[in-house]
Amino acid sequence: MTFIGHMAAGYILGNTFHACGLPVESIVITTAASAAPDIDGLIYFAKKGKITIGDDFAHHTWITHKPIFWLLLSIAAFFGIRLAGLVLPAQYLYLFLAGVLSHFILDCFATTDGIQWLWPVSQKWTIITKIEASKGEWLGKYLKHKYLRVEIAIVTVAIGLIILNIVT
Repeated sequence: MTFIGHMAAGYILGNTFHACGLPVESIVITTAASAAPDIDGLIYFAKKGKITIGDDFAHHTWITHKPIFWLLLSIAAFFGIRLAGLVLPAQYLYLFLAGVLSHFILDCFATTDGIQWLWPVSQKWTIITKIEASKGEWLGKYLKHKYLRVEIAIVTVAIGLIILNIVT
């Protein structure tokens, strides 16, 4: 899934939590968190000096695409905020983790490598739908893959929710 699709999925997730009675901040938290693992892409593009994906773009191998990283970072941030004397509702931590989790689930579909859910304990990759391509070829093949329709549907629903949120 692309960065836009991840953010759209996080936006839908946040709206769902908000509709179930959680605060409106749910939308912002899950949207941002759903995109957070792709921070590695920004680092990659900054190092390259341009926005192109080469065969060296194996970002699912980076620490930012390991679930344990986000779990430990979230817990450390939560307790760090508490130690600083600030109050942060625990539900914000859960919302953040839900957004990140949505990213990893979606990264198991239409991918060249998937996610290592139990890293560092296990090196096993979880791939539900594989695209046979090099890293540099992935985007071109993804844009022709049937799974792109799922991403388009997710983005369309998110745009609909944005419009509804503006109108109401």
